[in-house]
Amino acid sequence: MKFVYNTPGSKGVMWGPLSFVYVPRQVWVIEQWPKDPYYNWGLHINYVDKETGVIWWKEVYDKAGQFRTWVYFVSDYSEAPSGNNTVGIVMSYLQIDERVRHASIHTRLPHPEFSRVFLPGSKLGSDFFSLSNFIQLSK
Repeated sequence: MKFVYNTPGSKGVMWGPLSFVYVPRQVWVIEQWPKDPYYNWGLHINYVDKETGVIWWKEVYDKAGQFRTWVYFVSDYSEAPSGNNTVGIVMSYLQIDERVRHASIHTRLPHPEFSRVFLPGSKLGSDFFSLSNFIQLSK
């Protein structure tokens, strides 16, 4: 992944992405309100992929209702001949705090064991998310 900060000679904001390909996706717009009165933030607006359930984009507001932070998630896609794919595996995320004009980028390690997890996201059924399956997966 190339950003302005890690590409010599690039111009623009340091957190600006250079090597990404944006693919339009159908999403649900879902609002979250914290129930805990001591939680540091207010409203969260999530843009959730209708097919994969991945949150691609998030808006975060403070407790007073003022916009504060953008968060966007970057994922790549690979597919094995078996059809298993990396849908839902976030490779990096970027947080942009508009109030203090600061951005932070978190990227995963480029090691195959850490960044390539074949998850047939487009083929999972509801049984995959059952308690008995999670217990089996954790053994």
